[in-house]
This record gives sequence, C-alpha cells and structure tokens, in this order.
Amino acid sequence: MWRYTILASSFVLSGCSLDEAGFGGPGDTGVDAITKDVTVLDAFGGDGSSDAIAEDTSLDAAVPPCNPTAAFGNMTALAGTVNTGVYESTPMLTKDELGMFFARDTNGGRIGLFYATRAATNQPFGNDKELSSISGNQSIDTSPWVDDDMKLMLFASERGSDSRYHLYQATGDGTPDGWSNITRLSTIDWVDPAADLNPWLAPATGEVWFASDRMGTLDIFAAATTTTTPSFVSSLSTSQAESHPVLTADALTIFFERTDLQNKGHVFSATRATTSSPFGSPSQLTEFDQANTQSAPGWISADGCRMYFSTDRSGNFDIWMATRGS
Repeated sequence: MWRYTILASSFVLSGCSLDEAGFGGPGDTGVDAITKDVTVLDAFGGDGSSDAIAEDTSLDAAVPPCNPTAAFGNMTALAGTVNTGVYESTPMLTKDELGMFFARDTNGGRIGLFYATRAATNQPFGNDKELSSISGNQSIDTSPWVDDDMKLMLFASERGSDSRYHLYQATGDGTPDGWSNITRLSTIDWVDPAADLNPWLAPATGEVWFASDRMGTLDIFAAATTTTTPSFVSSLSTSQAESHPVLTADALTIFFERTDLQNKGHVFSATRATTSSPFGSPSQLTEFDQANTQSAPGWISADGCRMYFSTDRSGNFDIWMATRGS
C-alpha cells in the first residue's frame, strides 16, 4: 500500500519520484508528474471520492513487446482448418489478429479468397468461408489487402476477359463478406499480357506497392495513390523475380520475396530513413530459409513482432507464423 503525507499544498508518496517538489504553489506553471503507475483513492479531503493522479507516460515508457531488430523464429504452421494440404497463401490479418483473409485453391486450379476467425490469438483458426461477394466460378483471386475497417479491399484477379492477374479494388460494409463495386485499378494496372499482383496499401503514406512483370520479370512497383501512375522501384528489383511486398505500419521497412537461380522464393527486407526516402539495399532474412523450400511474406503485425507468411516447407503451400524475441 502507498503511504502519503499531506503537507500544505504538497504531498509525498513513498516509492515515487516527482519531477517537481510542490503542487500548485504560487506562480507554479510546471508539470507535477508521478513516474509510477499508481491509483490513489480518496487521498484528499476525506470525502469518499476518488482523487485521480495522472501518470506522465513520457517518463514511464512501456517495455517494447519484442526487439524489432531481432531475427524471426518460432516458425509454426497455423493451427485449425485454414491449412488443408492443398494451397493456401497471401494471408492478411485483421488488426487484432482474430480474423484472416487469404487465398486458397478451391478445385484443383481455381483460387478464391477466404476468411477465417479465431476466438483468441492462442487459439486455432476456423469457420473459414469463401468470400461470395468477391470470388466465384468465373474468377481467380489472390493477394487480398484489407483496411482495418473492412471498407476497402485491394486484390489481384483474373476475371472477365483477363488472361493474367490484374489489380482490383472493392468497397466494403465493415463485414468480412460485404464487398461490392469491384473495379479495376486502371491507372496503376497494366494491360495483358503483363501481370500485376500482390497489392499492398501503406496507410501511413497512401502508397500502393505491388509486383508486375511489365518489364519482363516480376519487379516491385509503387504508386503514390490508387489513381497515380506507378514507378519502377529499382533499389529493390533485380534480374530475379521480386513480389509480395509487405510494409510495416510506419512504412519504413519493406519485406518482399525474391527468387534464386532455382526459382525458389526467399524473404528479403529493406529500410528507409523517411517515407520520402528511397529504400536501401535489401538483405535476405536467412532465418526463413529451409533447403529446397520457398517462403513469401504475407502480413506483419503493427508492433513488428509477428510475421504471417506462406511457405511450402510442409509439402504444399500453407500459412505459417514467425515471431521475434525480446
């Protein structure tokens, strides 16, 4: 229990440090802060009411949940019914990580978009269901990106007269399968026979990142908005194929897939100092590597501690999760 002593216009709490000795003295314009998390009930007046004391959170910073520079580890396949042993990829989690959009092979060739849920982050995913408002027998759909409010979806699709993947958007009603107004992103998308896929919208900047083979092999492109002409991102692109761009919440780190000479995909990352700066030289995250397998990033948590990714290390493409240590 905290001990306190009332001394005129000031008081002292045992075990606490104050950034100013007195409270409310003549001409006092300073901030009186307590650097411990405390609750003081009826400290003043004896009137039976609670007297709140605000904590100066700038002096008492929260402990980070992980080391953002640590390597990823503890890689495990997601439990539940989302991994069927056929083909699942391109996971997109909700902010609370209790819902997940992803792509699945539905009948030996047609890929559709699905949504699954779980009761808690330590529970398995289930209740997976194809999005009837997006996917159907006449479309092949993959790479969903969805905003936190489920009001906007970007995805790659072959539909109508498409012969390759192209970029589309849909508007939502705030529910997982309430999508409508599906339209092609004609400004940033390219025409057949080029393919565009893996769209990622960075909320911090409004940029749209995606992969396109319009220059011969898959490369990374970026546009300032969904209606702005995109640019080739030379700092991230090589003669090998690059795809699956995923950005952190602050848009200062990008993860993506790059293939090797055996056409096996590996996870790479690069950073930039500001959102107006170019990304630097990428580095391969070798912790994702396993002999004769490939992996691609899918979604990174807001705190940078958990990566959901797709990999064929279990024999077929499934969805896995990796975590960073402290």
